[in-house]
Amino acid sequence: RRLLVHGEYTQHEIQTRYGFVRPIDIARHPSYIGWYKDEVSREQARQNLGLPEAAHVYLFFGYIKPYKGVEDLIEAFRSVQDDQAFLLLVGKPLDEEIKIKIESLASTDSRTRTFLGYIADDDIQYFFRAADIVVFPFRNTQTSGSLMLALSFGCPVIAPAIATLPEYINANSGILFDPAYTGNLERALSEAASAPLADMARSARRQAESLRWEDMARVHLASYHAIRGYS
Repeated sequence: RRLLVHGEYTQHEIQTRYGFVRPIDIARHPSYIGWYKDEVSREQARQNLGLPEAAHVYLFFGYIKPYKGVEDLIEAFRSVQDDQAFLLLVGKPLDEEIKIKIESLASTDSRTRTFLGYIADDDIQYFFRAADIVVFPFRNTQTSGSLMLALSFGCPVIAPAIATLPEYINANSGILFDPAYTGNLERALSEAASAPLADMARSARRQAESLRWEDMARVHLASYHAIRGYS
C-alpha cells in the first residue's frame, strides 16, 4: 500500500502524526488552464458585473463551507479604507443557513457583493477577469482547487500560510497570511492595495503553467506500477 498526496506538508504530516512508513508519492495539483473560457477583457468583465473600471476588486470564489472562512473575510474587508474597493463573494453555499448568514453579513457594506449559487462554466471568466486579486481566507485546508483556478487565470492570490498552500504560491504570485493571528488577514488585504499586482499576475500564470496534468498522471502511473511490481 502507498499513498498519493498533493504536497510535502501532507506527506510529512502523515508520516509523523500517524507513523505511516510505506511510500507516499507527491502528485502536484495541476492547473485548469484551457478548461474554462477565457475570452473577455477586464473592461468587459467589469461592465458585465456592474463594476467601475477604476475599482479595486477582491474576489472570493468557490464552494462556501464553514472552514473556508468567508465570514472572516467579510469582517476583515471592512477595515479596507477605500471607497473604490469591492469584494465579490462568488460560489454555492453549503446550505441555506450559511447562505442567509453570508448575505446578512455582506449587507452591512455596500462594497460587498454576493453571487451565491452555481456559476455556469462559461461565466467563471467574468469574475476572475474582473478581479485584481483573489482571496482565500481558509481556516484550514490541505490543498485548494479554487486557488489553482485563480492561478490558471493569472490572478495573484491572498492565502493562509498553512498546509501545502505555500508550496504552490510565493511572494511573487501571492500574499500569505497566518490565520492564527488576529489582524493578519486585514494586513494582507491592506498590503494588496500597494502590491505590484501586474507582476504578480504574470508570476501566477507561470506557476499555473508549470503544474500540468501529464505530470500528475506520470506520478500516478509510476505509483500504480510500483504497487503491481512492474519494472
